[in-house]
Amino acid sequence: MGLARDRLGLSAGPADRLRPEELNAVLPALHRLSGGLGGGRGKAGAVYLDEARLEAAYLLHFWPISYAMAAAVLAEGWLPKGARALELGCGPGPLTAALLDAGAASVLAVDHSAQALQTVGALLPAARVSTLRWEAESGAPLPEGPYDLLAMSHFINELWKREPDRLARRAAFLGGLAGRLAPGGRLLIIEPAAHALNADLLGLRDRLLRDGWRVEAPCFFQGPCPALALGAACHAEATTPLPPHARQLLTAAHIDRARPGFGWLLLRAPGGEAPAPEAGAVRILSEAMVNKAGRVRRVACGAVGRMTLSAPAAGSEPWRADWQGLRRGERLVVEGAELRERGLGLQPTSRLRRG
Repeated sequence: MGLARDRLGLSAGPADRLRPEELNAVLPALHRLSGGLGGGRGKAGAVYLDEARLEAAYLLHFWPISYAMAAAVLAEGWLPKGARALELGCGPGPLTAALLDAGAASVLAVDHSAQALQTVGALLPAARVSTLRWEAESGAPLPEGPYDLLAMSHFINELWKREPDRLARRAAFLGGLAGRLAPGGRLLIIEPAAHALNADLLGLRDRLLRDGWRVEAPCFFQGPCPALALGAACHAEATTPLPPHARQLLTAAHIDRARPGFGWLLLRAPGGEAPAPEAGAVRILSEAMVNKAGRVRRVACGAVGRMTLSAPAAGSEPWRADWQGLRRGERLVVEGAELRERGLGLQPTSRLRRG
């Protein structure tokens, strides 16, 4: 929080809280940014690192939320310790920081903004992070690598975003980078939960699968995305606790984002196979709903595609505590469920395993 305070021109305050004068200074900038990031129409998103108060608002609000999203994805444990990562569109470095915390040995953080790269250098250890200024649509080459991970957060939706063939261009762009991945290397994409951006992400998923990429997570299904065909969303929720100052700012700004939603994809480059999912593995796609029969159901997606997972509304089964506490995007292994017309029904003898 120290760098944000420097940008506000205020002296040091409590380590984990914002003082009233700091809140008053940053809230107007936060409202400007909210219209300019994540698909908004405002102009602030294009210049947020060039104005001190906008940058402070980003560091205090959007940075910890973006870090929480990345941490939720990386908590699934798929990143090899000592991995080398190339991150495109790093901004001020929330994904970079999450990669380091998850065990990456080094990250090459790339962005078009010199100010963003300067902020990365101020926040993160130079021994493990190097930076490169680069414009994605310029066609300029990137270092060859090889890298274990090609990562991007809130980046791919900015490329050719007003072009009708943007998905084809994005797929071709990523295909051109596949050769920089080491054998077994992965591509990680994290995007905001806005419906139009999520639809573009799912459409990009299907194009990449047709180009030979294999999706490893959050999907277990390797066919065309069922959610996209239905016009439905496919979101996860970040549950990593936000720092006290970020929660304080959410409250002051009247923003309900304690568990921010996001979309993500983890894919293997063409020529590599995604590991086969564990039997009974599904991903939860919805909050709990009650159907006409009084059963509590959740939309899920597994190796065979989209389905419902349902259970009686009340009972004392051993699995019920896990069932009630599920969040959107969570991975679940289901054993001993009954095959029903539209999915799986939990029985007294069923077993659930989270994670």
